Amino acid sequence: MGKCPFSFLHALTARNNNVDSPASHSLDLKHQSKYAEESFHKLEGYDELNEQMRMIDLSESDLNLLRRVKPSVEKNIDYIIDQFYNSVLGMDKLEAIILEHSSIERLKTTLREHIIEIFAGKVDEEYISKRMKFANIHKRVGLEPKWYLSAFQNLQNVFKQVIYNETHDDNIRLHLVKTVTKLLNLEQQLVLEEYEKENVKEKEQQYLLVKNELKQKIAEFSSELIDFSIDTNAAVKQLVASSNEVSRTFQRTATSAVESQGLAADGHEHLDSLTGQINLIYQSTSQMEHSVQELSNSSNQIQKNCKFS
Repeated sequence: MGKCPFSFLHALTARNNNVDSPASHSLDLKHQSKYAEESFHKLEGYDELNEQMRMIDLSESDLNLLRRVKPSVEKNIDYIIDQFYNSVLGMDKLEAIILEHSSIERLKTTLREHIIEIFAGKVDEEYISKRMKFANIHKRVGLEPKWYLSAFQNLQNVFKQVIYNETHDDNIRLHLVKTVTKLLNLEQQLVLEEYEKENVKEKEQQYLLVKNELKQKIAEFSSELIDFSIDTNAAVKQLVASSNEVSRTFQRTATSAVESQGLAADGHEHLDSLTGQINLIYQSTSQMEHSVQELSNSSNQIQKNCKFS
């Protein structure tokens, strides 16, 4: 591949009898490691993130090393990107997501900028903000965390391959791999944390949606219940009114029955009186009939006597 892109690091091990000899270089690495423990990279206003960087031992010397490696990475950037997308495009699901929301060439341009920013060795508020933006985009297009992690592992593998191809000193290889791994790990932490925030936000939105739907249903049910209550009250009032009318009718019927009973009693008395009068008339008639009969007999006897005299 021509001149080694990490020749500046090989030069550290190629010279003798100076401070940059292999032995002294190895010692410098140890000193850097010790220094990193005491001087890890800090960000103002990001206490928790500072703790994360302290845990992965990301130091100022690491960022400085990345800046020194950046020109070599830029020379190999096309190879890195091609290797990365060769693995990504081997997955039908990932390729479908890419083609639905963007294009390969556009994403290659974005990845190029992303990688160069990593090796710029500048972890500041803008750097973090861009990582959050990447996470939001990945979440929005439906890229699940498992695929993001898999793709990121492939990117890390490509970086390792480039480092091993371009360097021949194990100490340098180890130091570069460790440094790149630290920053890629920080990238994953930032992105996954943003994934989680977006998941929480989605759940809160779903909760609010369900809550609002429930409120609406309760309001509709309450309205229906009120209408039903009004109808029930009206029905009860109508029933009470009907009951009162029935009661009044019953009272009128009872009064009429009492009156009828009284009239019946009066009628019975009149009937008894009439019956008595009829009996008297019958007796009188019978007596009259008897008298008429006697008168008729007497008249017949007189007529007989008149004929014989």
